[in-house]
Amino acid sequence: MSQQSGGKTQTFRDVALDALRAENSDGAERSRFAQNERFCLFADADGVEKGVEFLLAFPDASESDPSSQLDAQISLCSNGRPILEGIWRVELTVDGRRLEPQSAWETTCVDPSKAYAFCERSIALEGGRRLTRRVFLSYNESLLLLADELVPAPRERVAPAPRICRTTLSLAVETFAKNDADAREIVLATNVFEPMKPSAQPKTRTKPRSEEEALLAEIDGAPTPQGREVVLARAFPLALPEWRADASRGEFDANASQAGLELTAQSSGASLFSPLLFDFNVRRAARPCSWRPLTVGENMAPAKDDDAWGRRLQLGNEQYVFYASTSARPAIRSILGRNLISDFMVGKFLASRGVVPILDVEVDDE
Repeated sequence: MSQQSGGKTQTFRDVALDALRAENSDGAERSRFAQNERFCLFADADGVEKGVEFLLAFPDASESDPSSQLDAQISLCSNGRPILEGIWRVELTVDGRRLEPQSAWETTCVDPSKAYAFCERSIALEGGRRLTRRVFLSYNESLLLLADELVPAPRERVAPAPRICRTTLSLAVETFAKNDADAREIVLATNVFEPMKPSAQPKTRTKPRSEEEALLAEIDGAPTPQGREVVLARAFPLALPEWRADASRGEFDANASQAGLELTAQSSGASLFSPLLFDFNVRRAARPCSWRPLTVGENMAPAKDDDAWGRRLQLGNEQYVFYASTSARPAIRSILGRNLISDFMVGKFLASRGVVPILDVEVDDE
């Protein structure tokens, strides 16, 4: 998507970075967040040619269509190669009825540290509910988490009505997505075309060539582009079961006709948590991966599914732990032996130390 500015066509990335630079004159392009709360930049390096860069633009509050308030504009690239570009679209329904926004987005937490960048924003929905959106980029781990949570209204009674979150992410033109045949993971890749070396020149001929023979020989000897598939990232829908053969309340697929990723999550409880994790460490792409639900403890018993969410993800030899409190009340809980009073936590599991938090957002009990 582009727009005209002074006779020059500007891409979404140009517009977003110009807005961010206007507030930060140091010239660095590390993670930053605009004071007007619209543009966000998550980057683990200065400049787009190296590392991961995720640009996010929340809708302008003056948008006339209320439903468009849930649609964010995004741009994601890794080492200068585009992966996602277009719209991050979310549709929330309860008992088949679509929930419309009732306010503008509000920032609830921003944390651009030396090791990661984290942003949390929320928006009011019909019926006293809220949508909370979290974006987290770990620099050292090369992981990007996009998570949406449907927060129930205060004292909301749980009705036997399905709550569904449908998420679509637009792929960049140069990128294609491949579903795994057995697991609910998707590989994002691109084709890199490199010229072939000219073929060896034939031995000198004594017989004169015709014009047709000379033309064919010239074409045959010219460098020819050859496609080479390059893996850019892998995507994991952590709230869904790993294996496609397992029963699931949702699905994650590459939509070829829409050129995007589609994630559907469903819950029969009052809350719903729909996270999507991207791994940009291409060296891990050939290594086995697996994710499993974790039991969250509370008062020496398993916490209710409607109150807390936990997952463990293994990528090769590395293991990561994810936790989210989905209840309105603060509570001391435990996961893999670690006690915490957190709203949201991402950690790494080490054999010698157990769960070591990378990001730990404490509960605001005011």
